[in-house]
Amino acid sequence: MNRFINYPVGQGFFYAGKIRDYNIVYDCGTKNNVAFINRFIEIYKKEFNCSGKIDMLIISHFHKDHISGLKELIGGKKPNFKVGKLVIPYYNPEYLLLLKLLLISFEINENNIEEICLVPVYRDENYTNNSDSNFTFSENGDMSGINLNLPESKISKKNDEYVQDYWLFNFFNLSDLNEKELNSLKELKENILDLMKLHGVNEIKDLLSLIKVSELRIIFNKHLKNISILSNNDFENNSSLCVYHRPLFLSEFKKCCLPILSPNYYEYPFTCCMTMKSTGTLLSGDIDLKDTRRFDCFKKWLENNVADNLAILYLPHHGAIANWNNGLLGYLKSGESAAVASYGIANTYKHPDGEIISKLSEQDVKFFHCNELNKFEYFIIDAYNKKSITLMKYNNTNEVLEYGREDNSRKITTD
Repeated sequence: MNRFINYPVGQGFFYAGKIRDYNIVYDCGTKNNVAFINRFIEIYKKEFNCSGKIDMLIISHFHKDHISGLKELIGGKKPNFKVGKLVIPYYNPEYLLLLKLLLISFEINENNIEEICLVPVYRDENYTNNSDSNFTFSENGDMSGINLNLPESKISKKNDEYVQDYWLFNFFNLSDLNEKELNSLKELKENILDLMKLHGVNEIKDLLSLIKVSELRIIFNKHLKNISILSNNDFENNSSLCVYHRPLFLSEFKKCCLPILSPNYYEYPFTCCMTMKSTGTLLSGDIDLKDTRRFDCFKKWLENNVADNLAILYLPHHGAIANWNNGLLGYLKSGESAAVASYGIANTYKHPDGEIISKLSEQDVKFFHCNELNKFEYFIIDAYNKKSITLMKYNNTNEVLEYGREDNSRKITTD
């Protein structure tokens, strides 16, 4: 059974999946108190991932509400998990310096990460941007004019597709870096170089032995406010790394894999169950799709990858109207698709927006809340030998009954 959970972390995002024995996480952060998300990291560890390894950790972007749990998740002196693949968006060599400073700030040991996968900016002839996503490696790990001690053997370029066993992942990364942002990235690098020159060292690791991490963090935060792809400016969320995932063999699974959507109050039994024929999930982070040119690129990517197999759409930017495009409705099937918003109950941004919920309702697309009171959970059931499966859910139990096997029916517990 393939299980997926959107944890109820409030105004933030923490999504986890277990595909057979392969563990994935997409973002881990909240604007709530850090102790709040740490609680759910412990729950994730106990009930979902006891192996001590996240096979693929995807970070959509570097906003606090998407990364604040990383220190507890994979950082500190005794990290909860090691990481197989750390997947992040990539824009230019200076962006790797930001990644390095982020790892330092959260006390994340690169030795606990097997591979850092960089997803370059989506290229389209009708959409131009200033991002330089060409890779410039050197033998000693110098990729931005500073030796980051990130060896080439650990860093790889990911195109828009990745296959793990029988599961397909498609990535989409698109951003505009304006002149102010590009200059801020360059100034950040110059600040670090000046600091290294002042202390007479050539590598960041040597600089750390002479100054406090907090000093680097001050420089890091100073430049964040000028870089919309990283800052906490809620009107500038156009950089998020989007992920679409589904079973690889679409023709077989379209009939045989039936997801169950099970949102519920975290401490109580399921309040809703449904089954659908589609099997694809689209995680959109905080991407801004309001801009017509940007959405046209996104639409091309959707048409090449999603086709008519979208079961679950996570609304962009917690359901913000400023990031929404009605064109997304064209990929949601009436009565066969669902939309989810992860948000904080007391947020002041009016997330999720009522207009979007009304549009979904008009098209008979079910909408589910994920907030401090509700988690969102669903399953995609393997259907071997193309045998049909019917899933049922009793109101006051945590059991799912499975029928259609040659060995008759048997129980599957979801705890």
